[in-house]
Amino acid sequence: MEPIKYKKVGDFLLPDLPEDKEPMPTLSYFGHRRLKYLKEHQPVEYNRLLEAGTLWSHLQEVDERAWEFSDRYVAEMLKKNQITDNLKDTDTLAWVGYVNQFKQEAEELINQELIYC
Repeated sequence: MEPIKYKKVGDFLLPDLPEDKEPMPTLSYFGHRRLKYLKEHQPVEYNRLLEAGTLWSHLQEVDERAWEFSDRYVAEMLKKNQITDNLKDTDTLAWVGYVNQFKQEAEELINQELIYC
């Protein structure tokens, strides 16, 4: 790793960090939670990603993987528990309850595996 270069701004020397190679992505709450976790609990990792110019692509990847996992998990659990669209037509509130329960379970797994790791 090459040493950090500094630039003089007024009376101060500030690190001359590389510009991000790509524009800042729009993140959902999974990406924002990962960013907050890195800043508060993993500052070395946060600074490493920031200095390398890969922070935003990392956050976007975590965000996309979290949503893909959530969608896949909910679909698998609906199939495993034999909850069909027929239930949605006959008892919408029960169907919504199942879907919300499975989304919550998926979010807990995402927190363990992607956000707070």
